[in-house]
Amino acid sequence: MPFSALHTMTSQSPAIVANNSGLSVDKSWIAQIKRGRYATIALSLILAAYVFTWCYQLYGRQAALLSLSLYVFDPNFLAHGQLVTADLPAALMITIALYHFWQFLKLGGKERALLSATTLGLSQLAKYSCVYLYPDICVDRRDLSTLHDTSRTCHVQLARQLDLLATPLVPCCSAPSQE
Repeated sequence: MPFSALHTMTSQSPAIVANNSGLSVDKSWIAQIKRGRYATIALSLILAAYVFTWCYQLYGRQAALLSLSLYVFDPNFLAHGQLVTADLPAALMITIALYHFWQFLKLGGKERALLSATTLGLSQLAKYSCVYLYPDICVDRRDLSTLHDTSRTCHVQLARQLDLLATPLVPCCSAPSQE
């Protein structure tokens, strides 16, 4: 998983720099795990920024502060914010993908469509279970009547491409017949 490489980079980069420059760095496994947690903490802060920004755009300052405080004091995020796992990067990429898809639906445009599709693809790199975003986005795109005329064409093109990607997943996700 590419996001797991972030943990490795933060763990191994100081050791590589230390070897090349002559500085001493603790190379024990405990120190490597401690340095690997820095990437998760940084991703947790980015997720907090997205939670605040999205809620601020939807409901205003008071609600954004409330949602940010709920995120900051949530026991699950407090527990996973220090662990070197793929759960927090997956939550971040799901939030980013849905936020940019919402921005695309709200404002339209080819740039936002490309950003939405890119973040959707990047979410797959965070964790395999993010594949459920494809059917979710295909369901959300059904109401085209509320979109602007300029974004409707781009949105229809994006929806067709997503349908082509999600169609092979339908037989995998449906229950087997009992015949």
